[in-house]
Amino acid sequence: MRQRLLPTGICWCGCGEETARGSFFLTGHDKVAEAAVVLAEYGGVAEFLASHGYSPEGKNPRQVLEIWHEQRKAERHMAHKKRREQALSRPAHKPDLYEGGHYTSASL
Repeated sequence: MRQRLLPTGICWCGCGEETARGSFFLTGHDKVAEAAVVLAEYGGVAEFLASHGYSPEGKNPRQVLEIWHEQRKAERHMAHKKRREQALSRPAHKPDLYEGGHYTSASL
């Protein structure tokens, strides 16, 4: 399982600016960080892709993205279906029959 990352309140691109609650980056700064890491670690986008097996003869990044989107869509659908089934399987709430300081025999 992947490590769960939590925003720190400071932009992860390295600019040092404060981010909104729940955000890792200021607007557009994710692309700055991404480009910097790809250039520094791989030398460029082609080298980055090739190092992970992507190329015209290798894995196709567009196909991988399409499959990823389809999987996410299926996961969301299954989660929605599960929540719906759980809601439908719960017993209907029956209010307590409480009269004049005591429960009626119908409520027991």
